[in-house]
This record gives sequence, structure tokens and C-alpha cells, in this order.
Amino acid sequence: FLVKIIRIKPRSKISVKYLSKRSEHWIVSKGEATILSEDKVIQLKKSQLIHPVIGQKYKILNNSNSILEFIQIQIDKTL
Repeated sequence: FLVKIIRIKPRSKISVKYLSKRSEHWIVSKGEATILSEDKVIQLKKSQLIHPVIGQKYKILNNSNSILEFIQIQIDKTL
């Protein structure tokens, strides 16, 4: 597995992520996240998490006036 801390500036977003081979877990540690998937909008606050589905596209937005920070845990399917 690989653990990353991702920070998104206020009123910013990250490009579309596509999970093709590995499982991931995203846990919000600061701020609020808006996650757009192919079929829904998900709002996450501090300590909430999501398990993105392999094969779907996701965009993560920070619509607030403070930093969004989340922990990304990547689990390689081949392990």
C-alpha cells in the first residue's frame, strides 16, 4: 500500500482521477470535500471517508474558503 496526504487550496480542484487497477480509500482530515463521480455528488467532512469504485472517474473539489486535506491510501491489486 501507499499513503499520501493531498492538500487542495480553497476554491480549487484536482483533475479527474480514474482508478483502473488499484483500490483506494480517501479520508478527509481537514475541511470539506465535494466529490463528483460519474453518477453522483458526494459531500465529505472531516473524518468521513469514501472507497472509490475501480473503473469510475472522480473529480475532487474544495468549494470552501479553507484548505482541504485528505489522506489517500492506495492498495495495489497485485499485492
